[in-house]
Amino acid sequence: MAENSKSELIKHAGVVSEINNTGLKVVIEPQSACGSCNAKSICSAGSKEVKIIEISGKYPNIKVGQNVTVALKQSVGYRALLFGYLIPFVVLMVALLAATSLTSNEAIAGLFSLAATAFYYLILFFFRKKIKKSVEFVLYGEERD
Repeated sequence: MAENSKSELIKHAGVVSEINNTGLKVVIEPQSACGSCNAKSICSAGSKEVKIIEISGKYPNIKVGQNVTVALKQSVGYRALLFGYLIPFVVLMVALLAATSLTSNEAIAGLFSLAATAFYYLILFFFRKKIKKSVEFVLYGEERD
């Protein structure tokens, strides 16, 4: 990552749980510091669940059990908000308004809007591998081979 983009990173502390040929896995446990983080609204690491983050690449100096810092560009978090919340809301509202204007039955309009939103999430599901490639976690401060 470029040096000037380090200030635009969302960082979380974690512990390396597994190292394999393609990269490593880092366990991120919820921390009380997440409550004061500026990125808590777009970051799911502040929830009560333990997260396992997959990081691609080879890190020769990293060992299992080592404490590390995982970083993600803040713009990726905003993109996740867009695809996960804003676009589905727009799909829901447009479908609801279109169905309401075409039919006088509110139940059908509601079901149609829910079906349109479900279809949107189905499309996201089919493109999950492509989306996953665009979300790159890195170890902050570590060089990879």
